[in-house]
Amino acid sequence: MRFGEIKRSYLGLLGQSAPILRRIVRFHGLEVETGFLVTQVEPGGPAAKAGLKDGDMIVGYGDHPINGIDDLHLLLTEEQIGVESTLTVLRRTKMLEIPVIPEQKKVA
Repeated sequence: MRFGEIKRSYLGLLGQSAPILRRIVRFHGLEVETGFLVTQVEPGGPAAKAGLKDGDMIVGYGDHPINGIDDLHLLLTEEQIGVESTLTVLRRTKMLEIPVIPEQKKVA
C-alpha cells in the first residue's frame, strides 16, 4: 500500500436515496422512512453475487439502518472488505435479509 492510499469496500450498486411508503414503514416497523433505491447492479459485483436486483430498497446494513446513499457509503470502509454482512432489503413489499461480502474497490 502506498503512503496515503485509502482502501474502500464496495458492493457494485448504483442508486439513489428514496422515500419508503408510510404503510410499508409501519408494517415492517422500520427505523427509517427513506432508503437506498437500487437502480443498477454491476454484473459480477458483490451485490449481483448476493442476488440484489434493480428496484430493491436497502434499509439496513449489518445492525445499521440505511436512510440513503450516504449512510451506506460511510459503512463501506476498508474493514468491511471480505467480511460477510447482511443487507436488509425491501423487494416490493417483502423484507429480505441478504448476505453480502463487500470487495475492495478497484481504483484505476
